[in-house]
Amino acid sequence: MKKTESNFRYYREEKGLRQEDVAKYLGLAKTTYAAYEQGTAQADYETLKRLSRLYNVTINQLLERNAKTGYLLDDSQCQILAQTIRELDSLAKDIGIIDENAVTPKRQTKKEKAK
Repeated sequence: MKKTESNFRYYREEKGLRQEDVAKYLGLAKTTYAAYEQGTAQADYETLKRLSRLYNVTINQLLERNAKTGYLLDDSQCQILAQTIRELDSLAKDIGIIDENAVTPKRQTKKEKAK
């Protein structure tokens, strides 16, 4: 539910709307809409259709992709992935797999491959 929560809030803020505005548009109590944003309640199909029209996005965009990053990962997952990539890059440089100044992996010579 984390991605949905962040997407609802992201799209609402992109439109410059308050939770009260969206709740009124949907005919819901503010607390109900707030629960959707917090991930403690799930919106039904009709509510998802209305939200997708309001935000001019597909239901899939509301539910599947992280709207802020465009990825299937949420922000914290992206940060973990980026940190892991940096650590692997550093390790690869330390053991000589990647040239310090190169963007692409260093190619092994026939002599190095034979070792």
